[in-house]
Amino acid sequence: MDRWVKAGRPDSFDMTRAAHDVLTSLKNNRNFKILTPGLAKYDISEADKSARLVAETASSDRKREEDMFISGMDQFQTFVQPAKNLFSTRALNSHNKHKHSNTKILAQRFESVTIYERNQVPSTFAPTSVDLTTNGPSTDLYSVTDLDDFISSEIQPDSSFLAGTITLDEVYRKMTGSDASVKDFYSASLAPLQTELVRNLPTKVKSLIRLIKYWNKEKVKPMLLSRCPTSYLYEVIIMDRWVKTGRPDSFDMTRAAHDVLTSLKNNRDFKILTTELAKYDRRVADIRAETYIMDPCNPTNDLYNSRFWNWDGVSYVA
Repeated sequence: MDRWVKAGRPDSFDMTRAAHDVLTSLKNNRNFKILTPGLAKYDISEADKSARLVAETASSDRKREEDMFISGMDQFQTFVQPAKNLFSTRALNSHNKHKHSNTKILAQRFESVTIYERNQVPSTFAPTSVDLTTNGPSTDLYSVTDLDDFISSEIQPDSSFLAGTITLDEVYRKMTGSDASVKDFYSASLAPLQTELVRNLPTKVKSLIRLIKYWNKEKVKPMLLSRCPTSYLYEVIIMDRWVKTGRPDSFDMTRAAHDVLTSLKNNRDFKILTTELAKYDRRVADIRAETYIMDPCNPTNDLYNSRFWNWDGVSYVA
């Protein structure tokens, strides 16, 4: 609006030139001194006094922030270096003809993401999505858009090390050891194993999973909100029921859904560790409660007790 007022409030103008003018001003944003008298709803003489005070305060704050940033870089240096080796970036190009330019964009953004890693990566190493336009953490997946290209990028711990110099058994031994921080370090890196487990299921089982997830979304989540169990938890329950019925490739969907909902209604009886699907020996499982649902890919992850889920609410809706 300020650029438009200073240009004489034209009703029509060249969009390309106008966009270039705005972007140039943003490039040189340190020169911003914007107070538009033609639009302001207050006395600008009072604003001048406030602006001087704000400028003096901002200068002091900026110096303090710079000192904190440098201190933070030193503080996290030891922690981040091993973490960087476990992080990978995945890019999806929706238009192959722009593959080269997309790769270039991603490479340019990765430098900013590296700074983000050094200062913002959570100590639990949970999968993290990054807004590549502002370097901000988020629970949603952000994207970079270049013309008609679409790049979807996320940063998460990489599981490729599992196929290298260390085996799954060694990972599990470390996770069940005395150092709790090691468990957190590896847990999120096992996520690809969870995805692979579900991906290899028969189509009919996947359809049942989708049905129960839809029920959860429409009936359970509106009632329980943040205390509603996760989708993966339902997947593990359904896989266990499927294995216990002999792994059929085909079955009656209505009867299967009824069986799953009945088990959810009686969830206090859950003692789930599906050894036929588990990637570890039962003796490794870290079971600490009478009722449990063990993650078949993570011997330390009791899905039933991992958070304060409202299981009475789930039972009621089921």
